[in-house]
Formats: sequence, structure tokens, C-alpha cells
Amino acid sequence: MGGDRSARSRRGHPPRRLSAAARAQSRQGDDRVQGRPVNFRLGARYAVSDALSVHTNWGESFQLNSGSGAGGVAFAPEQGHGYEIGAAGRWRGVDVGLTWFDIKKSNVLTTDPNDANFLAPVGSLTSRGVEFDASLRLAARWQAVVNYAWTRARTDDRSFATPLALNVPDHSATAFIVHRFDPGTGRDWQISGGVAYVGKRSGATDASGLMLPDYVKVKASADIPLSRALTVRAEVDNLFDERYAQSSYNSVWIYPGAPRTVRASLRAEF
Repeated sequence: MGGDRSARSRRGHPPRRLSAAARAQSRQGDDRVQGRPVNFRLGARYAVSDALSVHTNWGESFQLNSGSGAGGVAFAPEQGHGYEIGAAGRWRGVDVGLTWFDIKKSNVLTTDPNDANFLAPVGSLTSRGVEFDASLRLAARWQAVVNYAWTRARTDDRSFATPLALNVPDHSATAFIVHRFDPGTGRDWQISGGVAYVGKRSGATDASGLMLPDYVKVKASADIPLSRALTVRAEVDNLFDERYAQSSYNSVWIYPGAPRTVRASLRAEF
């Protein structure tokens, strides 16, 4: 076996690499779930070559729901299971990843279609879709980073007027440009800017048919090193102060998106 691996390496074909991991968590102190896994994950990754790998993950979840609905009945726990399959590639100046996911949950709490002052559990919620990520080196100190997700989240509970999951868009994406440069201080500054897109999505679980419109907002940031240990970071979200609806419970309870927001932070590393 050892001689075979050496021969493969000499021919320029590295040995195949397979890695796997499992994780389980239990919540103690609650008689209803004591000794039972709250979260379980099993995953594996296979390196087809130095540039290409494939992966898969499968998991289960169990989470208590607190409170009760309009009828005073306590909510049952939320349970779910799902899997994902994907591939990632890395070549000179280019990194890409593509993942398919399929998740099913039961007893997910959402706005009660008959009384927005209460929550109600959805019988079953299925979320499946594709996520794509890419990073491209444009020049020595320029980089582009993009992400796109198509998510089809639907319920099968006919007590709700719509099968659309609340506040979940079918399409969302981000695109950013990152630039690093030395202004003469001997330390690299980093600036970035880009756009975030969120598609239209359901804004109510009742018969109003409310759909929140899609929106685009611009973000920018700068990281300025003051010393080897200290770095100042400044961020601007919603640079052009766009007005948009971020989320909602129903047609009369809609959260507006935050206006132009500026944040500054100081990071220390020792």
C-alpha cells in the first residue's frame, strides 16, 4: 500500500484523502430531553485532487419551544433533519464552492394567521436550495467575492393561507470588491465595498397575500492598522440610505430596514 501511494505521488497524482467527523450534544437538567441528543451532525469530505474536493453532511436537531398559542396549549418541541452535498475547487487565483441542501423541520413557530398577537406552529417546513460562493483574485491586491443562494422554503400546513415561509426570499446575493494597499506606513490597509440583494418574500401568513419587495443596499468598510497590535475598523451599512422593508409579521406589523449606519471598532491582538 505504501509503495502504491509513493508511485501515485511521483506521477503527479496525490493520494485520495477522506476525512469524516461526527458531533452530538445533549441538554441536561430537563426531564423532557435529558440524555437525548439535541443536535447531531455527521459529515465527510473527500479530496479528489489538490484542487477539487467534495463533501456531504447530515444532521438532526431538537429544540424546545417555550410558551403557548392562542388556545393556551404549550408548544411541542421543534425537530428537524437535513443534509447537504457540495463541491469546492481551488485554483490559482480562484476559489469556488457549490452546495445543495435539503432541510425539513416540524413545529417551527411563526405568526398565527388568525391572531398576529400569538405564535403558531407550522406542521412541516421544507427548505431546499443551492448556494454558490466564489472568490477571484483580480490583481495582486484586488479581490472579488460573490455569493448567491436560491432557497425554496415551503410549508405543508393547510391551516395557513400561503405555503410560503415567512420572510424567506427565494433569491439572495452579495458581491464585494476588496483592495489591500500600503499608504507608506509599512502596514497594509484594507478597503472593501459592495452590494447585497434580497429578493421578494412573504410578509404574512394570513390571506392578505402580502409580499415584501426586493431591495439592494450598498456596504463599505475600511481596516486601518495603527500598530502591530491595534487595528481600527469602520463600516457603513446602507451607504445610500435606501428605504426598504426588512421583515414583517403581517400587513400591519412591518419592520423597516435600518437607515445609513456607521460603526467603528478597535481590535487588539497580542
